[in-house]
Amino acid sequence: MIKAAKSDLNLSDEQFEGWKAVHKKYGEQMKELTKSREKEKELRDSMHEELKAILTEEQMKKFAEQQKQRKRPKH
Repeated sequence: MIKAAKSDLNLSDEQFEGWKAVHKKYGEQMKELTKSREKEKELRDSMHEELKAILTEEQMKKFAEQQKQRKRPKH
């Protein structure tokens, strides 16, 4: 992708070096966010498993529906 950008965008050598630096800087941050999201999902899944032991089946269904409502985009 990065190398293709050089020819696709007709970047000068200086621009290409800047392009690579920006991608490296933000690429590392994006990797960390991905790891963070994965950890968040693991924690959420663990929490839900523990809640299943506490809540009735009907309460768990209601809780799951509430979670879906929170995830829907607000327009």
